[in-house]
Amino acid sequence: MSMHPSRVYYKGRQGLSGFTLIEMVLSLVIMGIIATAGWPVITNLVKSMLIYDQTSLSADEGSWAMNRMSQELRQASRDGLLINTSNEITFNSTATDEGTIRFYLKDNGWAGGKDLMRQVAGVTPGDILARGMDNLVFTYDTADANTVNYVGFELTVNSDLAGGGAGNVIVPFRTKIYPRNF
Repeated sequence: MSMHPSRVYYKGRQGLSGFTLIEMVLSLVIMGIIATAGWPVITNLVKSMLIYDQTSLSADEGSWAMNRMSQELRQASRDGLLINTSNEITFNSTATDEGTIRFYLKDNGWAGGKDLMRQVAGVTPGDILARGMDNLVFTYDTADANTVNYVGFELTVNSDLAGGGAGNVIVPFRTKIYPRNF
């Protein structure tokens, strides 16, 4: 059993570890395909999160403004309520020493957005309650010329005008207020 010197037997890669060039190229190609397929999903997910965050912030700001206006309108006196236009209201408050309070929209000069303003008589300028408002409408129901049963108002928040840039999402708020002093 002698070995022929011209025959060399290959015993394999004993004790060696690693990847071949073909394995590396195949793994890179597969990762590229997965990344290409997954990119639109990730992009849409991020955009959805931005829209949700901006809509949530706009809704919170609009909700806070509606609550503030509702609380103050409940304290309006019967003789001091004046709906100047469909998007402005002035009333005398019985709860505070501030006297006459006015809510209105003011153009803020950028992208058609408006600020919801609260102004106390004699104080200029008014306080900004919320930014990025799109619309404010007041309505009222009267039993006769001197009796107001309720004041209704609608506030529309536009999240794109509020600075989101992620999309144009409109959030409407509506309520009716039955003032306590009527």
